[in-house]
Parts: sequence; structure tokens; C-alpha cells
Amino acid sequence: MSDLATATTDFLAKVESYAHGQAARFSPVLDELIRWSQGRGLEFVGPSRSLHAVTFRIPGAGSYFWTVRPRTGDGAKFGLLTDAGYQLPVGMLEEACREMNRICGSKDETKTAPEVPFTTLIWEPYRVRVLALMERLLAAMTSQNSPPAQASV
Repeated sequence: MSDLATATTDFLAKVESYAHGQAARFSPVLDELIRWSQGRGLEFVGPSRSLHAVTFRIPGAGSYFWTVRPRTGDGAKFGLLTDAGYQLPVGMLEEACREMNRICGSKDETKTAPEVPFTTLIWEPYRVRVLALMERLLAAMTSQNSPPAQASV
């Protein structure tokens, strides 16, 4: 599964099997994330078939910038920088985790990767905040003038 259209279709089908009715709600949000990513030069990463994920990375990086994976219950989880391969300014990952916790109302201080239920992103004010966070992270990462560290994905 190397093309984005197939990955998107497979992801939404898996979401629907986990949480009936969510695929229709998730589709426009996923489309917006994809447009945002393509508009900033991020590249789609074809996941393994078993994951049914949609994932983007900074070109040449071995780590994911963002990923959305189906899961039981609410249908999917969205994560930023869920791999350890990116170099970020000191405190930026922690700031991203705190922001994502505020967005989804979590008080979990032990998170090591910024993640939220994908259902959170259906609501435009939260989606706008996540996109703004993504913009800040991407700007910080690309302004360091050093390529992200390679990590296996």
C-alpha cells in the first residue's frame, strides 16, 4: 500500500469497522490534514498494511511528523512526532504534549508524545489549535538547518 488514496480508503474502512459512523466524520478532517501537509512539502509514508495508518514526514526524515491510526472505541488516534528521531529545540516536545493535553482535556503528565483522539479534531477550534501547533513544530524543526535524525519506521 504505497499510495495515499489507498491508505486513506483503508484507514477509513478500518475506522468504520471499529466505530460505526466515524469514517464519515473523520474524512473531511483527514482531507484537511493531508492538504496542510502537502502544502508544506511533507511527504506521505506508506504504512505497513496491518497498521491502516495515514502518515506524513518531513522529506528525507526517517521519523513520522504526524500519523493517524485506527483504534477501537472512538475510531482513531492522531499523533505528532510519535517517533524519537526528530531533533527539537529544548522543551518543545514537552510543550507540544501539554498543548495536546489541554486540547483533549487530559491531565496525563506522563505522555512522551503529543497525541489526541481523532474525534477531537472534528471540532474546528481544536483542529485549528492542532494545526497551529503543527506549524510551530515544523517551523522550529526546519529552522534548525539540520536534517532530522534518521530512525526506522
